[in-house]
Amino acid sequence: MKKNFWWLMVVIVLIAGLLVSNMLVQAKEKIAEVQWEYKTVNTKFKDSIKQQLKLDLSMLNEHGKDGWELCGVNNTVFYFKRDIKE
Repeated sequence: MKKNFWWLMVVIVLIAGLLVSNMLVQAKEKIAEVQWEYKTVNTKFKDSIKQQLKLDLSMLNEHGKDGWELCGVNNTVFYFKRDIKE
């Protein structure tokens, strides 16, 4: 009787494992891979720091409205990315 119980438990665990692994594979197939496009904006410091900050903030807001996400800054170069909508 004990032997049958253990075999039944092993079979149940194997079936549960197969069901879970099958669900994970199907879920992974449904996830679409995101494609990115990139943009760089080079700013020059022609104005005072205060004026440049206002220009940078307005430029960042405009790019944000267009779906661009700021992902890096290196001196005067801003790096943006956004997902490509198909």
